Amino acid sequence: ALHAVLVDRHPLVYVGVQLFGRDLHGEASEAEEGAEVLIGDGALVMLDPPITTGGRVGAYDLNFYSEDQLQEFSNGKIVSEPLRRLPLGPRMTLVRQPREEADDD
Repeated sequence: ALHAVLVDRHPLVYVGVQLFGRDLHGEASEAEEGAEVLIGDGALVMLDPPITTGGRVGAYDLNFYSEDQLQEFSNGKIVSEPLRRLPLGPRMTLVRQPREEADDD
């Protein structure tokens, strides 16, 4: 469904993604300021520049949609903005982090 809605931007979609980032609001319990927290589970989508940019090189977007937002796409419409939108540029670096083992308590 996500591909169909964003077809004009030629999306590359990676599902089953966990997005982590800094806790900017100090909402994590017993965590120091700026600690890394789970922002959400969902899909990471890399998008080509919109046609309106005139094909400007380097105007790519990396969007993260939560699992709840992915359900909205099943209706064929974009109902809400991505949970996170990151502009992609030549100096941006993404680092894949190893998954931690789940506690089986």
